[in-house]
Amino acid sequence: KTFKAVSELSSSMAMNDYQGMAEALLNMGATDADVDVKKFGRDIEQVMMDMARVQPNVAAVGMSDGSVQGVMSFDEDEVTNMLLKIVSVTEDNGLKLPREFGLLVKQSLYFDRYLKILAPGLDIGSDTRMIALEAEVV
Repeated sequence: KTFKAVSELSSSMAMNDYQGMAEALLNMGATDADVDVKKFGRDIEQVMMDMARVQPNVAAVGMSDGSVQGVMSFDEDEVTNMLLKIVSVTEDNGLKLPREFGLLVKQSLYFDRYLKILAPGLDIGSDTRMIALEAEVV
């Protein structure tokens, strides 16, 4: 049952079939039985369209060794709002996300809030210290 539903979800995602995605999630038991599948499909479509509109900021940064590194970042407010929309759709449609997902979202939002309070001008996506750390990891 679950394998078939996951296969249906994958196929629906590949075809941008939002109604099919909602039905597959219902079939795998991820939602309450009394979900309005058409509304759920419309909500999924809206979230997916909103996600497609999120545009990365891309820049080339000169490093101290003379090399150039590409940097990609996202507007933190856009990402936070996107997460909140996803959580809202899950709650409105009875979707049961793992507890860990909720904790991860909460921690991300807390981090975002503390970052804005403690370092309001800091953009972690383009901060040279973060770029240097990423370069060391690669």
